[in-house]
Amino acid sequence: MSFLRRLMSVGRATFRDRRAMKVIFVPQLVKELTQQVKQYQSCGVQVLDVLGKNGSPTCGVEQTWNQGVTPGEGVFIEELKRGLLENNIELRLSGCRDADPEAALAIVDQWIP
Repeated sequence: MSFLRRLMSVGRATFRDRRAMKVIFVPQLVKELTQQVKQYQSCGVQVLDVLGKNGSPTCGVEQTWNQGVTPGEGVFIEELKRGLLENNIELRLSGCRDADPEAALAIVDQWIP
């Protein structure tokens, strides 16, 4: 299964899957993603930042899901931050709700010089 397809399947996880995903699946995704970012950067590609989906149990940056939207990070974002730090990769993580695509575009506009 391709990395992108696996990453998309992470977003479909329910809260009860959180612990299993954190232990089994997410570390491999984070490892692959950090290696990919490092490879891009070594080839001169500027990786701007990460945009997560607030309210997601896995990809939430400022908000996650725990029987409702609550403050905090999703399991993938928690591990991604740790993986980026361990690999000395500096990227901002920003979040937006999928119901607000204009906010997502505004965030991305801030990244572009």
